[in-house]
Amino acid sequence: MATVNIFVPAFHGKKFSGGLLTVFEYANGLVEKGHIVRVIPIEPSPRPEWFQAKFEMVSSRISIAQLLSSLIEFPLAALRKDKRGIKEAVGKVMIHFARGASYSFRRARQIEMLRDQVPSADVTLATSYLTALPVYLYGSGRKYYFAQHYEPLFSIDEEFPDLAFIDAYVTYYLPNMQIIANSTWLAKKLSEQTSKEIPVCLNAIDHSVFFPDGNPPDPKEKFVVISYGGRLAKWKGFQEAAEAIRIAKRRIPHLEWRVFGDALLPPNNSIAPYIPLGFITGEKLRRAYSTSHVLLASSWYESFPLFPLEAMACGTAVITTSYGTEDYAEHMYNALIVPSREPQKMAEAIIRLYEDDTLRRSLVDKGKKSAKKYNWEHSVARMAELLELN
Repeated sequence: MATVNIFVPAFHGKKFSGGLLTVFEYANGLVEKGHIVRVIPIEPSPRPEWFQAKFEMVSSRISIAQLLSSLIEFPLAALRKDKRGIKEAVGKVMIHFARGASYSFRRARQIEMLRDQVPSADVTLATSYLTALPVYLYGSGRKYYFAQHYEPLFSIDEEFPDLAFIDAYVTYYLPNMQIIANSTWLAKKLSEQTSKEIPVCLNAIDHSVFFPDGNPPDPKEKFVVISYGGRLAKWKGFQEAAEAIRIAKRRIPHLEWRVFGDALLPPNNSIAPYIPLGFITGEKLRRAYSTSHVLLASSWYESFPLFPLEAMACGTAVITTSYGTEDYAEHMYNALIVPSREPQKMAEAIIRLYEDDTLRRSLVDKGKKSAKKYNWEHSVARMAELLELN
């Protein structure tokens, strides 16, 4: 039995990303294998309502009493001319308010807050670039970095993109940390950059949640396309998806576009209006996939995204861009692969699956078979092997 600390970014109590969900699945799986697992958010985060955690959550919250104590201590330290006391008091006050601050301020806060709050472990695992430096500084035992995307690409969504790019880029060179990639595409990219061998641990989906549950309507009466909103990230390609739907509607006027999750464009946008499904999970998401003809995944780049695989498991034909989906999506076998940032090609794929029902049904049948290969039992066993926990 080993003790494993897993560092994660801050998260919401009622909403989550696929990357965080997979980390929690690994954490639960390692607990089931008999290990002690602690999940450590790098900023104060509530206990997740959307996941039945079997692991321990290490709280990093600062109480109101601690805040008041710091507010009182500051003037007292100033009167004593105690520079160290002043710094500590100011730091504690700033930590309490800094979550809504700028990118650079939040990064400093994360590093400061974790300084004295990390218990020792046999293994410490980073799960994003935001957590890599804290693991390097404060982690104990064997240190690993489970990379879930090539995160320098995300810098365009930050208010200080140059700093965010450098911040993410340099984490791949931190010493004494073994990088693990969640896709073959990412492993190849990081191997080319660092000249190191990067092992792969492919993610999975929960087959007790995602399976065919209902049927889409007659495509000649209503042709349903579903998309993920992309949590407001430009690189998720929602703008391109809207353009593709607009083009496809010229040929399929009865096309209905459904979107789950937050999106950059409002439902009544002037490009392609859609039906907002909101943030849905579990049975609701399964039903949404199962009653749609096509899932359109339009990201500029991904690294083993879960939603196309979930859709496959639910019997939905998948149209997806290529980067990061290569481990499970094969063109004309179980999906249609289209170039990223090319709405015309995406629209042509939608129209093709509308006009060729035989092809669509073939993709559905083979997609369901492909999805079965990715289960948490195998993925957790692989992670345990790479962390040397077996």
